Amino acid sequence: MKNNKLFVFISFAVIPLFSLAQTKETFFDKYQNSIFFAPMNVLDYINPSLQIGYERMLNSRMAVQVEAAYILNHSLENYLIDMAYGNFDCPYFNKGFKVRGEFKFYFTKTYNSMTYFSGELFYLKNLSKESDTFEISDPNFDYQVPHDPDANAYDELFTLDKQRFGLNLKIGSKNFIDKHFFIEPHIGIGLVYRISKHYDRMNLNDELYYGFISLHNKAGNMWLANLPLNVKIGYSF
Repeated sequence: MKNNKLFVFISFAVIPLFSLAQTKETFFDKYQNSIFFAPMNVLDYINPSLQIGYERMLNSRMAVQVEAAYILNHSLENYLIDMAYGNFDCPYFNKGFKVRGEFKFYFTKTYNSMTYFSGELFYLKNLSKESDTFEISDPNFDYQVPHDPDANAYDELFTLDKQRFGLNLKIGSKNFIDKHFFIEPHIGIGLVYRISKHYDRMNLNDELYYGFISLHNKAGNMWLANLPLNVKIGYSF
């Protein structure tokens, strides 16, 4: 008799907990697919783009993600400057694309939020028209442009052909704001191999005058550190 009472007591204590565990479904259990875009990319002054992506959950903890981006002719800041000064025949432009592939591991999960580590491979191609200041290496060269003899430098408009191959390690958080829509900020660190070539230059022997400040326009092959920081807005289904 005592054993029967103990069994009934345990049953009434355990069954509600078991039922609660079964019914407390998270958004991540409901949806395996997500589409998203990265609105901050239109503000990128060097490689502005419209970037969209797709994520697929492989199980409750792991996911794969792919992204593609069309590089815009100008960044949003450039368009605003053009509008302010009425300069609609701007000589500067960008043309190219980005692709990214990412593997995610979600290590914490609540009802509407999930935090992850990820590894990402990416590639960028951008052919752009740029302007920068170059140091005169040969005083006898006929530059045919106005320049400051005291500074020993001149400004030039040129074509920059740039490629970037890289790997990023990131940490981020996917946060649902309603049943389907989410916001996903992330930050990380990475390594990039960049290949840059100059065209339409007067004297390719002249180096950039401002050094590190103009590093994004520097010609040659080089390894660089990368600090990915972005926010994505998406829809899960």
